[in-house]
Amino acid sequence: SMATVTCVLPIPLVLHQVVLAVAGQTTDSDAFLAWCKQNQVSLHTGLQVQHVAATVVERSLLAKHSIGADENIVEAPTSALLSSWSLPDAFYLALRQRLPRSHNSFDVVSSIARLLVEKSKGTCSAWGGYIASLPKPDVLLPAVAWQSPALQWLPPRTSHTIQLMQKDLKEAFDTLLVPVVAEVPGLLGQDVLDWQHFLWAYAIVSSRSFNFSSFEHVSGSAAAEDGLFLFPGGDLLDHHPNATVSYIYRREADSVVLRTTAPIKAGDQALNSYGPLSSSNENFLLGWGFILDELPGDTTFFALPRPQDAIAPKRLAASRRHSLLSHGITPSFDDTEEIIALHPIHGGAQGAQNAAHD
Repeated sequence: SMATVTCVLPIPLVLHQVVLAVAGQTTDSDAFLAWCKQNQVSLHTGLQVQHVAATVVERSLLAKHSIGADENIVEAPTSALLSSWSLPDAFYLALRQRLPRSHNSFDVVSSIARLLVEKSKGTCSAWGGYIASLPKPDVLLPAVAWQSPALQWLPPRTSHTIQLMQKDLKEAFDTLLVPVVAEVPGLLGQDVLDWQHFLWAYAIVSSRSFNFSSFEHVSGSAAAEDGLFLFPGGDLLDHHPNATVSYIYRREADSVVLRTTAPIKAGDQALNSYGPLSSSNENFLLGWGFILDELPGDTTFFALPRPQDAIAPKRLAASRRHSLLSHGITPSFDDTEEIIALHPIHGGAQGAQNAAHD
């Protein structure tokens, strides 16, 4: 049996993993490291792979001794990266007939298809050792898969966003992936062409993929147009908003590198930044599956009924005149279908009295 758990990660900024589940087993890191060695994926000799918790399929990179700045943490040849580059031309042709190449979903859907293709090959896949190290479909429960009553614990806006994402993802599965796969016989096994595996692949691509556009020195190279890819080893770095890791493409070696820009102390994790401190917990939850302890600027949204009394317009106008609404009201109170933000009241008790009198 599985149960959703909250896991506190041992890093300087406390991270709460909220989408993992108890699986009764841990990942075989030795097999993953053997795969890395076989595929020329190199981890810094001062780093070791460790499990975040004994019963949770989640790993991190821990410094066995101090690592200086400007040292390579992880390096992988592009041949070891898992991306949609090598999908058959027939797949791209069928997908382009339904979706423009410039569409945001194009890279995501094609990356999902690529991951599922390798997943269906099992141990015969060249990425078998890497895929076996990923959280399993019956373990990983991304936020976009949550249903009631789990959604009831979220702010209404976040819950509404998840429901919209679920609708978009289901449409992508039904109208893009399934018919495109049908046009390319033998591309994907039926054992992975289902909604659960699609959500699993989406969660992996969403939370672990890199984009070549983020790497230095990639401009003008053949890799510049390649888009999203999974970076074995590079996806082991947990998040910290102040972490500074440079992304470098080594054209002479045709490889990608994560490099330190500051020293890592012995016993500390090698960390990456998934977004600035100003990012919201909603973004972290939906994109990567975790939340942080109270972020500055986080806003809680509540669904409010439309005011029905006769003086509602005057009350709102008075609040605005006396600057009692810090950011105004968006969307309008008149839209009962939208979610209204409650903003802090400024001016104190006297300001409230003035507005009430007005």
